[in-house]
Amino acid sequence: MDRNYKILSEAVKYRRAKYLKGMEQMKARAFEPLELNYERYDEVETYVKSNLTSEQKQRLENLFKVIEGFETPLSLEILSSTHSIINEKPELTEIEVFERIQDWNERKKNLIKPEHISIAVDHLPEYGSKLHFG
Repeated sequence: MDRNYKILSEAVKYRRAKYLKGMEQMKARAFEPLELNYERYDEVETYVKSNLTSEQKQRLENLFKVIEGFETPLSLEILSSTHSIINEKPELTEIEVFERIQDWNERKKNLIKPEHISIAVDHLPEYGSKLHFG
């Protein structure tokens, strides 16, 4: 892991409460919605322009491309769950990925449908490689 990524990661870890509504007291629970604090947009934009390298800015742009269309909490959960399984076992079929996600917990079993996994599986190879995962 490069040094700049580690520094940025730590900064986000300790300062995210300032930028995410729902994290103000650092007590957000799993599945509680978080929202960007748009009142801090100018501060974040200035930081990105002043402190990130070209490579880091490109990674950020790539991240935005990957999550485009998957911005809701459920969509991000589906995308990240699908990525996690495919990253671990790339040989699995869509149905096998779906079945593994269904086995994780009742919530996923009730909310996530095969067509959700299909969309994520189609999306990840096209955009995920931009973040160095496929």
